[in-house]
Amino acid sequence: MGQIKVTKKTGFCFGVRRAVTMAEDALDKYKSICSLGSIIHNRQVVDNLSRMGLKVVKDIRKMKKGTAIVISSHGLSPRILKDISKRGIKVIDTTCPFVVKAQKITRHLTQDG
Repeated sequence: MGQIKVTKKTGFCFGVRRAVTMAEDALDKYKSICSLGSIIHNRQVVDNLSRMGLKVVKDIRKMKKGTAIVISSHGLSPRILKDISKRGIKVIDTTCPFVVKAQKITRHLTQDG
């Protein structure tokens, strides 16, 4: 069997750390916020944020005007973001800047055919 090496640095990537920090800051400000699905793919962190006041929802139609929603580090489609905006829901966008860059490149390539 091969040798297993453990890296000196482990943990979350920049985008996930940023999303969690932004969610914690939003919870300090609003005391209760929602996320459309999990903000990140880590059950323990999501559970901890839930204890702090995060509510994971599956349907934005059940959210009231003025509610704050945190967008996951993976982002959302422009259609869903537009729907959220129309409903008067406060957006805390934690989408990773690298994901945003990939989305912009994809949008431009799509527009160019």
